[in-house]
Amino acid sequence: MKKIYNTAKLNGIINDEDGLILPDVGLWSKTKYKKISYYDKMFSMSMKNKWNCRVYLDLFSSAGKAIIRDTNEIVIGSPIISFEC
Repeated sequence: MKKIYNTAKLNGIINDEDGLILPDVGLWSKTKYKKISYYDKMFSMSMKNKWNCRVYLDLFSSAGKAIIRDTNEIVIGSPIISFEC
């Protein structure tokens, strides 16, 4: 993987698999993504009989995947987590 700097001056890595930019995030992001997953599942299950169609809108979402800073661990980001619920 090749380290780059995007136009927003944020660190990023180009993913070898698909050529897309992976944002460089801190270790705390794993906890954040786990909490987002719990919330999405809880909300979707509790509202499944209330509406025929539910939409989750994450106004501050980032890329679908990210890389943990100082490691090579790639994690699934909030857009994909929300989509899977």
